[in-house]
Amino acid sequence: MLGWLKGLFSTPKLADAATDVVKGAVNGIDELFYTDEEKAENAQKAFELWLKAQEILIHESSIRSMTRRYLAIMIVGVFLFLILFAAILFAFGVTTAKEVFACAKAISGLTLMVTGFYFTYYGIQQAVAAVKKKKEG
Repeated sequence: MLGWLKGLFSTPKLADAATDVVKGAVNGIDELFYTDEEKAENAQKAFELWLKAQEILIHESSIRSMTRRYLAIMIVGVFLFLILFAAILFAFGVTTAKEVFACAKAISGLTLMVTGFYFTYYGIQQAVAAVKKKKEG
């Protein structure tokens, strides 16, 4: 397109520099105007981003996800309460601290399984999403 400009100058470096300047000027003028086509392309990209966000929100707000979250919070909450309560009783020298700690120890396996299931599920989802994003990008 701008090949005729190269013939006007004697050295190739000067011709390349002049061509780059002209291309830069043309691109700058082109960017001054926001055409309807560019508006439509940007609107399409914005809509695609909105759809991706909605897809993520749908999966996070499903009944299954909310139930899993509530169960994990309740079980971990009870476990932490028992541990802290046993520590407080032990600090005051109450002999029942040993029994409270035994109760916490009894549900420690359940707590480990629930938190493992809860966090593993979301960890795997994040890993799969990262792999898909890496393949696309």
